[in-house]
Amino acid sequence: MNELIACLGNDSGKPHVEKLIGSFSWDNIIIIQSEENIVLNAKKGSAVVNIIKADTKKPSEQLTEDLRNELKKLTKSSQTGINFFSGSGKLHMATIAAALKLGLGIRLIVISPEGIKEL
Repeated sequence: MNELIACLGNDSGKPHVEKLIGSFSWDNIIIIQSEENIVLNAKKGSAVVNIIKADTKKPSEQLTEDLRNELKKLTKSSQTGINFFSGSGKLHMATIAAALKLGLGIRLIVISPEGIKEL
């Protein structure tokens, strides 16, 4: 599991996502942003960072389909870590639905004082 999908909203979760990015040697990082102009200040090593702009004003079904189409182009692994520490419930639901529709094996992960943990 060297691929990360993380939701990022305009909330207090940004430092958590930055720490998560910098705490592991990811091969591929996909950030799903629900707000414009959020700048991440995280050390990402040699990982490719892809940003998906999610329009959370769209109906849930359309948002899910949009994310599925984008994730289909960007995911490189069948096993991926997903983090929902930041963002809205609507964004989280659409993200997990899109990942499952693509058949991705997902692991819910968080950063703790001991490092990355799978829930």
